[in-house]
Amino acid sequence: MPRVLVIDWNLVYAKKVAKALRELVSTLEVDTATNSFETERRLEQNKYDLILVDAGISFDPGRLRDILSQISTPKIFWTVEGGPLEVDRPQIHKPQLDDIMASLSREVVPALRL
Repeated sequence: MPRVLVIDWNLVYAKKVAKALRELVSTLEVDTATNSFETERRLEQNKYDLILVDAGISFDPGRLRDILSQISTPKIFWTVEGGPLEVDRPQIHKPQLDDIMASLSREVVPALRL
């Protein structure tokens, strides 16, 4: 079962993204983290197939960048301010994750715009 980590400083928004992803892909396991400490703890406890990161995070972005640079998991950086998705390591090998990526760009991201 594919597993995704959503990183956003706003817990309400992170849960909203997680819920939308679960509704799109019922077999998806989604965790959230709202700071560098939670992110590090989640990454120590679980193996993720994809990490979604709010590009506008306001908590310790240098520390988060360091944490994320140490893992090879594919990452998508997004922003609700209308900027494009940035993808780090787009070579996702699982077909389910390709479906998730397509759904994100087509359905989830536009639906989450505030």
